[in-house]
Amino acid sequence: MQTISLKDAFGFAINLEKSGREFYTGCGKNARKEDAQKVFFFLADEEKKHCTIFERMSARVEQDGGAAVSDERAEQLLDAYAEAFFPGEALSGEKPLKKVNTIDAIGFAVKMELNSIGYYKRLRSVIPEEDRDSIDLIMNEEQQHYEQLNRLKESLQRSGK
Repeated sequence: MQTISLKDAFGFAINLEKSGREFYTGCGKNARKEDAQKVFFFLADEEKKHCTIFERMSARVEQDGGAAVSDERAEQLLDAYAEAFFPGEALSGEKPLKKVNTIDAIGFAVKMELNSIGYYKRLRSVIPEEDRDSIDLIMNEEQQHYEQLNRLKESLQRSGK
């Protein structure tokens, strides 16, 4: 069994949001259609906002002495983090982001959003009560991002990419 601190758990969330921001910024720069660019840049800004919220939560936990997460919960968090951070094939390794079409990028982004929600649900169960409203807000926004990406995908498919 492995024990992690709440600060580490928030650090994982911060990494997810930073990676999401980088991904969406790259997608926005590479998208050919203006509507796709707008969605990707909007999502990049949202990820930055989420990162700031998690950084604030992490600082508060550290200030309060940095409680540890129980072994069982730590294992669940680490599993959820692995799923969220590595949602299947990475788009940057073998196939550079510039060469990925927008539909494929959206498919990857949809997985990222769903997996992030999964991590945040588990994180919610171990964080202080005072932070649960913030994480609920982030999960709701991630759900909206998922829906927004699916609408964009449908629109692009109708218009022929």
